[in-house]
Amino acid sequence: MKTLSRRLEREAPQRRTLAADLLAEGKFNDALCALSHVYEQDGDVMQCRCCSQGIHVYYAGQPLRHGLAEATGNDCPYQGDKNPWDILLEAAIGRRAQHSLPLAA
Repeated sequence: MKTLSRRLEREAPQRRTLAADLLAEGKFNDALCALSHVYEQDGDVMQCRCCSQGIHVYYAGQPLRHGLAEATGNDCPYQGDKNPWDILLEAAIGRRAQHSLPLAA
């Protein structure tokens, strides 16, 4: 399984889609780790480590507009990435479902 995670990490340009790719593969813990490489969580705000653009948990489900440097023409490499709160919630729900044990009768 580690081979799949490493392959996805190599294929994801600058980790842009790594967390979402790992979610799709059912690798919820790995997705959370990948998310922490791109975003920093401070209470109810997640902030991009590259452009410092933040998004409040209230805006889960909405796109995050990363910082744009129009003067230099360099956009944040994570522009267009999935909302970090959505990734966090999907990973938590998936991990919980994976590790839930049926109730004993």
